[in-house]
Amino acid sequence: MKFLALSIAALLALSTHAGAATAPPCEFSDDLSQVRGVSVVAGEGRAYFGATPEAAGACAGKGCAYLLPGDAVVTSETSGGATCAGFQSKSGKTTQGWLPAARLAPAKPKPSDWAGYWGEKDRSISIRADSDKLAIDAHLVFQGGGPVFSGAFKAKAAASGPMLEFAIDDKGRPVDAAKAERACRVKLALVGPLLLVHDEGCVGAGSAVTFEGAYTKAKR
Repeated sequence: MKFLALSIAALLALSTHAGAATAPPCEFSDDLSQVRGVSVVAGEGRAYFGATPEAAGACAGKGCAYLLPGDAVVTSETSGGATCAGFQSKSGKTTQGWLPAARLAPAKPKPSDWAGYWGEKDRSISIRADSDKLAIDAHLVFQGGGPVFSGAFKAKAAASGPMLEFAIDDKGRPVDAAKAERACRVKLALVGPLLLVHDEGCVGAGSAVTFEGAYTKAKR
C-alpha cells in the first residue's frame, strides 16, 4: 500500500520548552483535541518559529525555521503575542513552535478546497462539494498478519470552516456524540494540502486500525 496514514502525534509532535516556564505546553495529541484552529501565514516575508513565545519571530540566522505567506498551520494556545503552531509539508517534513500571532490569519477554505479523493485505494476519504454542503464517504481495508479489518463512514456536513466534527450511528444517521454510547466519531481538519483525520469507533471492534492520519489528494 503506497499511502501511509501517519499518526498525528508523529506529524505534529510539539515539545514543551523549559525556557517558557509561564507558557502553556505547545503540543498536539492524536485526537486533535489541542487543535483550536487552522491559520494561514499572512503579511510579507518569512515568519520565523521560536522555541518560546518570547522568541517567536526573532530568529533570522542560518538554520532558523520559518514559513512563507500562504503556508497553513494548525494552531493551539496563544501566549502574549505568539501562537503555538505545527506545520507539515507535502513531502512530510514537519516544523513546530511559536509563531508571531500577528502573522497568522484564520483559514477560510471554500467547499471546493475540501472536495477530492484523499488517500489511496485501501484507505481513502472522498469528499464532494454541493453548494455549502460536503458529502463525505470514507473506506478502509487492512490486512496485516491476521484477519482483515474494514471500516467505513458516510456523512453530510456544512462547510463552515477548516474543521469538521460529527458522529453517526451504525446506520449512518447523525447522532449527538455526547449522548450516543456507540457511534462512529470523526474529526477532520483541512490544513492547506493536507487533510488531518481522527476517528473513534469507525472500524470493527477489537481492531487497532483507524482512519487516523494525514492525507493528501490523489487522482482516482
